[in-house]
Amino acid sequence: MNFAHLTFDHVGIRVTALGVSERFYAKFGFIRDPREFAPTVKTCGLHHPSGLRIHLIFNAAPDLVGNVLNL
Repeated sequence: MNFAHLTFDHVGIRVTALGVSERFYAKFGFIRDPREFAPTVKTCGLHHPSGLRIHLIFNAAPDLVGNVLNL
C-alpha cells in the first residue's frame, strides 16, 4: 500500500451547538452547503474551497463545563 498521495474527503463531527460550531469553522473558510443541511436528522454539511467537507451532527448532549469553542 502506497500512501505517498493521500486524499481526504470529509469528516463527521458531533456537536452540541450548531450555530457556535458553524461560526468556529467559518474562521477556517468553511461555509454551509444548503444541499447538505438536514435538520430532521440533525446534520449540517460545511464545505471548504479546497474540497474538504465537514458534516456537523448536532445531537450531542451539552458538557457541564460548557462549549470548548467558546473558551
